[in-house]
Amino acid sequence: MNVMEMIRRKFYDLVISDFAGEYGEALSIKLENHKFQQPIDEPFLALYMINTASARASIGTVAKFQRHCGFLCIECQVPAETGTGAMWLMAEAVTRVLEEKQTSLDDGSYFTTGTAKKYGNTSQDANYFVTVMVPFDADECKP
Repeated sequence: MNVMEMIRRKFYDLVISDFAGEYGEALSIKLENHKFQQPIDEPFLALYMINTASARASIGTVAKFQRHCGFLCIECQVPAETGTGAMWLMAEAVTRVLEEKQTSLDDGSYFTTGTAKKYGNTSQDANYFVTVMVPFDADECKP
């Protein structure tokens, strides 16, 4: 399994396992390219990952390292015309789960997250949402 897929799985695991404790209740969570029955008149999270760059990160050493950069993205969605209070509480809970962490992967690699940024308030498909974007760097040792 490549390092980007390991990051994606760990990202999903972290949100699924830790979000309810931070937010106070479990919500439905939509994952990339997985079947999902969108709840009607209930808040939910939608998770996806954007890989923005990959490059060799070691020079003049025997070991070869590649650094991958990108964003862990979480849409905090609430039904339209229900206010924004729950949406912002969801965004803060997601931020506490993911912001400024170093997380080990199964192959000994790791990824580090930076400071979360909350983008836009958008209405779409009878929902209103804000997207929390958490930057990450992942170092992968190559043989």
